Amino acid sequence: MARGFDMMGTRRQATPRVNACKAPTIRQSHDIDLRAPGFQAGEEVASARVSVDHNGLPIREGVEIPVDNTTAGLGGDPSAPGPILLQDHGNPVQFRNIWLLPLVD
Repeated sequence: MARGFDMMGTRRQATPRVNACKAPTIRQSHDIDLRAPGFQAGEEVASARVSVDHNGLPIREGVEIPVDNTTAGLGGDPSAPGPILLQDHGNPVQFRNIWLLPLVD
């Protein structure tokens, strides 16, 4: 598969450390810790970073995500809060038990 297109890959950047996928139709779990990029006076001073546990296995730890990471972004000001989008690539997917919690340093 192309670089970064595996499940939980960082699009066009990196593949997961391990393939933690369960069989199709078996519920998957994802714990995602996303740190937004830091901005001062409109300039990025710290990149976004993400750590991910997939089905209990750490597959990402502090991976840097550039602001211009996707070709399908919404555009706009990257320093402003935006929506969280869940992507399915046209496959039948069900999302449930989603929690959004603020991170405390």
